[in-house]
Amino acid sequence: MRDSNNDESDEIAMKIQAVLLFIGRYYAKFGDLAQLSDPMFGIKESDIDALKKDELLVSSLKTLRLGNWDKALDYLSSRNLIFKMAKDRYVFSSAAMAFLNRLITAHTEFINK
Repeated sequence: MRDSNNDESDEIAMKIQAVLLFIGRYYAKFGDLAQLSDPMFGIKESDIDALKKDELLVSSLKTLRLGNWDKALDYLSSRNLIFKMAKDRYVFSSAAMAFLNRLITAHTEFINK
């Protein structure tokens, strides 16, 4: 029998990782990942609007029971993984950036095998 606390922890981790991956994937294509943690840049409203238009991501957020991008960003913010810097901008915490950087390293190592 699985511990319900473990199930809840797994669900929280999955939600966090998925949303960070979605944002990271977008920035890998259309921006500079380093800007995600820079208070002068971060995730801008125009970036969030672009993410909201991606039906696959919107569907994924619903499957994760996050509902929509506003709720997903609030979810990360409530866990101090992103910080709201202005009405229209968020920045990644060092923990969120560390996760993305580890993912990039693992992906690069996998590709270069």
